[in-house]
Amino acid sequence: MEYIRAGIYKLEDVLPYVIFDKDVYDLKKNGIKKGTPEFRQRAERLYGKCWVKMYSQRYQVFKTKGTKCVKCGIEGTFFALEKGAHDQQDSDRYHFNLYGLNELGEEVLMTKDHIFPKSKNGKNAVENYQPMCIHCNLIKADTYEKGE
Repeated sequence: MEYIRAGIYKLEDVLPYVIFDKDVYDLKKNGIKKGTPEFRQRAERLYGKCWVKMYSQRYQVFKTKGTKCVKCGIEGTFFALEKGAHDQQDSDRYHFNLYGLNELGEEVLMTKDHIFPKSKNGKNAVENYQPMCIHCNLIKADTYEKGE
Protein backbone atom coordinates (compact mmCIF):
# COMPACT_ATOMS: atom_id res chain seq x y z
CA MET A 1 0.00 0.00 0.00
CA GLU A 2 1.21 3.47 -0.77
CA TYR A 3 1.15 6.02 2.03
CA ILE A 4 1.22 9.78 2.21
CA ARG A 5 3.66 10.70 4.98
CA ALA A 6 3.20 13.76 7.18
CA GLY A 7 6.09 13.28 9.58
CA ILE A 8 8.44 11.04 11.54
CA TYR A 9 8.23 10.67 15.33
CA LYS A 10 10.32 8.99 18.00
CA LEU A 11 8.80 6.15 20.05
CA GLU A 12 8.73 8.42 23.11
CA ASP A 13 6.65 10.97 21.17
CA VAL A 14 3.87 8.41 20.62
CA LEU A 15 3.82 5.45 23.02
CA PRO A 16 3.26 7.39 26.28
CA TYR A 17 0.03 8.81 24.81
CA VAL A 18 -1.53 5.49 23.81
CA ILE A 19 -4.80 4.77 25.58
CA PHE A 20 -6.40 1.37 25.99
CA ASP A 21 -9.76 -0.10 25.08
CA LYS A 22 -10.78 0.02 28.76
CA ASP A 23 -10.14 3.78 28.80
CA VAL A 24 -12.35 4.29 25.73
CA TYR A 25 -15.03 2.11 27.33
CA ASP A 26 -14.85 4.21 30.50
CA LEU A 27 -15.25 7.43 28.50
CA LYS A 28 -18.34 6.06 26.77
CA LYS A 29 -19.71 4.77 30.08
CA ASN A 30 -19.35 8.28 31.48
CA GLY A 31 -21.37 9.71 28.60
CA ILE A 32 -18.43 11.01 26.56
CA LYS A 33 -19.20 10.03 22.98
CA LYS A 34 -16.83 9.61 20.07
CA GLY A 35 -16.78 12.67 17.87
CA THR A 36 -17.32 15.13 20.71
CA PRO A 37 -14.68 17.72 21.62
CA GLU A 38 -14.29 16.14 25.07
CA PHE A 39 -13.66 12.68 23.57
CA ARG A 40 -11.16 14.13 21.10
CA GLN A 41 -9.36 15.92 23.93
CA ARG A 42 -8.96 12.68 25.92
CA ALA A 43 -8.52 10.01 23.23
CA GLU A 44 -6.88 11.78 20.31
CA ARG A 45 -3.74 13.82 19.91
CA LEU A 46 -2.69 16.57 17.54
CA TYR A 47 0.62 16.00 15.73
CA GLY A 48 1.39 19.01 13.58
CA LYS A 49 -1.95 19.65 11.88
CA CYS A 50 -3.04 15.99 12.04
CA TRP A 51 -5.43 14.46 14.58
CA VAL A 52 -4.51 10.88 15.54
CA LYS A 53 -6.73 8.42 17.40
CA MET A 54 -4.50 7.12 20.19
CA TYR A 55 -6.56 4.01 21.01
CA SER A 56 -5.45 1.71 18.20
CA GLN A 57 -4.87 -1.90 19.23
CA ARG A 58 -1.65 -1.80 17.18
CA TYR A 59 -0.34 1.00 19.36
CA GLN A 60 -1.46 -0.90 22.46
CA VAL A 61 0.55 -3.95 21.34
CA PHE A 62 3.69 -1.90 20.76
CA LYS A 63 3.26 -0.16 24.13
CA THR A 64 2.72 -3.36 26.14
CA LYS A 65 4.67 -5.99 24.21
CA GLY A 66 7.48 -3.98 22.67
CA THR A 67 8.48 -2.99 19.17
CA LYS A 68 10.67 -5.96 18.22
CA CYS A 69 9.56 -8.65 15.75
CA VAL A 70 9.10 -11.87 17.73
CA LYS A 71 10.48 -13.89 14.81
CA CYS A 72 13.45 -12.13 13.21
CA GLY A 73 14.19 -9.57 15.93
CA ILE A 74 14.07 -6.45 13.78
CA GLU A 75 13.29 -3.50 16.03
CA GLY A 76 10.69 -0.84 15.25
CA THR A 77 12.52 2.41 15.94
CA PHE A 78 10.31 5.21 14.64
CA PHE A 79 6.72 6.06 13.84
CA ALA A 80 5.69 7.58 10.54
CA LEU A 81 2.52 9.67 10.57
CA GLU A 82 0.73 8.48 7.44
CA LYS A 83 -2.53 7.96 5.62
CA GLY A 84 -3.31 5.71 2.70
CA ALA A 85 -2.90 7.33 -0.71
CA HIS A 86 -6.53 6.36 -1.43
CA ASP A 87 -7.82 8.38 1.56
CA GLN A 88 -9.28 11.82 1.00
CA GLN A 89 -6.50 14.26 0.23
CA ASP A 90 -7.94 16.94 2.51
CA SER A 91 -8.63 14.65 5.47
CA ASP A 92 -6.90 15.48 8.76
CA ARG A 93 -7.12 11.83 9.85
CA TYR A 94 -3.72 10.20 9.91
CA HIS A 95 -2.41 7.18 11.79
CA PHE A 96 1.00 6.01 12.93
CA ASN A 97 2.83 3.16 11.29
CA LEU A 98 5.84 1.75 13.12
CA TYR A 99 8.98 1.04 11.09
CA GLY A 100 12.36 -0.52 11.64
CA LEU A 101 15.35 -0.59 9.33
CA ASN A 102 16.74 -3.81 7.90
CA GLU A 103 20.43 -4.53 7.35
CA LEU A 104 20.28 -2.63 4.02
CA GLY A 105 18.81 0.45 5.69
CA GLU A 106 15.38 -0.12 4.10
CA GLU A 107 12.21 0.62 6.05
CA VAL A 108 10.30 -2.43 7.27
CA LEU A 109 6.71 -2.03 8.48
CA MET A 110 5.92 -3.49 11.90
CA THR A 111 2.52 -5.13 12.40
CA LYS A 112 0.37 -6.68 15.08
CA ASP A 113 0.11 -10.40 14.47
CA HIS A 114 -2.61 -12.69 15.76
CA ILE A 115 -0.90 -15.41 17.83
CA PHE A 116 -3.94 -17.62 17.41
CA PRO A 117 -5.13 -16.71 13.87
CA LYS A 118 -8.38 -14.90 13.35
CA SER A 119 -9.16 -17.41 10.58
CA LYS A 120 -9.13 -20.10 13.28
CA ASN A 121 -11.36 -18.09 15.64
CA GLY A 122 -8.54 -16.17 17.31
CA LYS A 123 -9.73 -13.08 19.13
CA ASN A 124 -9.08 -9.47 18.19
CA ALA A 125 -7.58 -8.69 21.58
CA VAL A 126 -4.23 -7.35 22.73
CA GLU A 127 -3.65 -10.61 24.62
CA ASN A 128 -3.78 -12.46 21.28
CA TYR A 129 -1.40 -10.11 19.44
CA GLN A 130 2.35 -9.97 19.15
CA PRO A 131 4.62 -7.51 17.35
CA MET A 132 5.92 -8.85 14.04
CA CYS A 133 7.48 -7.31 10.95
CA ILE A 134 5.47 -7.43 7.74
CA HIS A 135 7.83 -9.98 6.14
CA CYS A 136 7.58 -12.50 8.98
CA ASN A 137 3.83 -11.91 9.24
CA LEU A 138 3.32 -12.76 5.56
CA ILE A 139 5.37 -15.94 5.94
CA LYS A 140 3.48 -17.00 9.08
CA ALA A 141 0.11 -16.42 7.35
CA ASP A 142 -2.70 -18.12 9.30
CA THR A 143 -0.71 -20.58 11.39
CA TYR A 144 -0.44 -20.64 15.17
CA GLU A 145 2.97 -19.49 16.22
CA LYS A 146 3.86 -17.62 19.37
CA GLY A 147 7.12 -15.73 19.37
CA GLU A 148 9.73 -15.95 22.08
